[in-house]
Amino acid sequence: MAKGLRDVEISPPVFDTLEEALEYAQRFQRPQSFIDEFVKLLKGRIELSADPKYDPRLLATESAVISEGREAIKIGRSGLIHDSELFKTLIHEEMHLRLIRKARRDNRCALNIVTYPDVSVEEDYVERIAVRYLRMYERASGKFKH
Repeated sequence: MAKGLRDVEISPPVFDTLEEALEYAQRFQRPQSFIDEFVKLLKGRIELSADPKYDPRLLATESAVISEGREAIKIGRSGLIHDSELFKTLIHEEMHLRLIRKARRDNRCALNIVTYPDVSVEEDYVERIAVRYLRMYERASGKFKH
C-alpha cells in the first residue's frame, strides 16, 4: 500500500449462480437500505458514532464530516462493492471521527496526528486500525460473503 493511500478492492466479485449475482445487485438499487441493514447486522460488534449515509456524488469510497455537532460518515458507490470493504470503510471513517474528538479534548497524541502537516500520517494510522478490526472480525465471525 502506498503511503497515505487506502488499499481499496473495487473489482466486483465473481458469482457461481445467477441468483447470487441478482442478490448482490440489490445493494446498488437501494444503497442506503443496504448500508442500514449491514450496520444493523454488525450491532454489538462495532459502535459507530454517526449513522453512515450513502452519497451518490462521492467519488471516493468514503468520507468523514468532522464539523463539531455535524459528524457524519458518508459512503460512496465504490464502498458497496465488497462487504469487507464496506466494513473496513466504516471503521476507517469512525476512527477519523474518534481521533478528531480526542484532539478536541486536548489529547496530545491525537492532536499530533490530526495536525501533522503530512495528511498521510492520519490516513495510515486509521487504515491500520481498520485493517486490524477487519481481521479480528473475520477471525471471530468468518469471512464476508462478497
